[in-house]
Amino acid sequence: MKIKEQIISESLINGVFNGVEAKEVILSMIDYKIKFHHKKILHHFDQTGEALYASDKRISELKEIRKNLIEYLKENENRSFKISSTLDISSQ
Repeated sequence: MKIKEQIISESLINGVFNGVEAKEVILSMIDYKIKFHHKKILHHFDQTGEALYASDKRISELKEIRKNLIEYLKENENRSFKISSTLDISSQ
């Protein structure tokens, strides 16, 4: 039996937001991902006593992205922003 790879694609965010709304939407997603990786690190360390370097690296990347987006949004806080985000899921 052949199983075809299934790809699911869903639009999570698609709209125009003022500066305050854009900042809230974007930073809440990034902050959630940072918290997710922190929990993953703690769980992994509790289970194995070892660090989880991939999540450490991802947290650093997310913090840098967050910093850059805060600067951009602050410089353009009086503008509106079109934000779209699609979630693509495929089995591995």
